[in-house]
Amino acid sequence: MQDFKDKEFISSLLQEAKFGLWKMEVEKNKGPKIYFDKTALDILGFKNKKATPDEVYADWLGRVAEDSRDTTKRAIKKMQEGLFSEAQIYWQHPI
Repeated sequence: MQDFKDKEFISSLLQEAKFGLWKMEVEKNKGPKIYFDKTALDILGFKNKKATPDEVYADWLGRVAEDSRDTTKRAIKKMQEGLFSEAQIYWQHPI
């Protein structure tokens, strides 16, 4: 039986289940960055698998629906100030 502490095993399970992981870093006085694993990139239709976290964020933000952009930017600004923020946004999935 495989050990759930084995990162390669966990990664293969998540990939087989089509379950992508991502992380957004938001720091004060810095632009936000998004990190997606390969599965998340595939699911979300990102073509450039070697994009930097800055480029991924720009692409992701560009897909936020027009009527959700202000909400998204306000939420990110709050997080940059060290506050908690949660927002429901509409995102244009390319697939």
